[in-house]
Amino acid sequence: MKIKVLLISFLYIIVTKVVVSQTITDCLNDFDFVVATIKDDYPGYHDKVNDDNISKLTILENEIRQKITKQPDSCWFYLSEYTRFFKDFHLGIISHQTNYKSDLMEVSTYGKNVYVNIDSLHQATKNSNGIEGVWEGYREKLVIFKDDQKYIGVVINSFIWKSNQVKYEFIPVNDTLFELINHALLKDSKIFKTKASLHLDGKVIEIHDNTKFVRKSDSEIYDKAILSSYCQTFPNGRNVFPVAMYLSDNTFYLRITDFNSSLANDFVKKHWDEIMSRPNLIIDIRNNRGGQDPYYSELAKIIYTKPFERKGVEWYATKGRIERKESDIEKGNVSG
Repeated sequence: MKIKVLLISFLYIIVTKVVVSQTITDCLNDFDFVVATIKDDYPGYHDKVNDDNISKLTILENEIRQKITKQPDSCWFYLSEYTRFFKDFHLGIISHQTNYKSDLMEVSTYGKNVYVNIDSLHQATKNSNGIEGVWEGYREKLVIFKDDQKYIGVVINSFIWKSNQVKYEFIPVNDTLFELINHALLKDSKIFKTKASLHLDGKVIEIHDNTKFVRKSDSEIYDKAILSSYCQTFPNGRNVFPVAMYLSDNTFYLRITDFNSSLANDFVKKHWDEIMSRPNLIIDIRNNRGGQDPYYSELAKIIYTKPFERKGVEWYATKGRIERKESDIEKGNVSG
């Protein structure tokens, strides 16, 4: 069967690296560096900036400079606010003065690690509608338990976090709404605050504007169904969770959040019959965070039904890029 594919596209852009400082002068210098580097070296600049929005960008630059003057300790967030104007997840702020992994602490900003008997808590809370329990998300698992007048969210497993590290503090506002303290694991990083809320009679907890978790039951299939189908009340608009579903008898829909894992391949394999039984397929990769070529191989079987030519990568040649590439070569950071 021939399938019509609508690919909601995604751009490939180089990441900008800067040093993020804490003083007003240093942060303003960093910001000026970001503005100049994006204008000179960012391949998509002239596509993203035009006569219709150049005034908005100028206003944003002035507003950010004012924010930096008032709160230089939030420098990284303001620089990131500027890059978000371009709506490109391959353009961002990364500090290059430290090794990321070496700066991960063994204990979060909560101040201590906490051991929890997961099996006992699961048995006691699997039918509860409160916040205590074992919770599963797309990228991590948590256990939440009461500690005095608040609740503590402890990591079971996660991509970066280790077991027993405390990631969240939930302070009750009422039975279903909580003030949330999100602790940091990176040295010199600060906590940030948001909200969390319970939904579906305590089966789902949302971290507002971020992600969601489902309460672990005795059925893995049931838990995954809830996690995949529940639509967040407080989404962040960045498509942070994957979706595979049929929109009609004629159309199947896939939302792929990244290609850093086997997610896309697994989705296609799992839903192959459903996809192939419908003439239309929507592949939504908006705000996708990129990844590696092997992780879209199953999608390629649908999109490309005949042999195709693959060309290499093109680099946007600017003075700044050439200087950085020469520096990398001198330091032995470039192979081949």
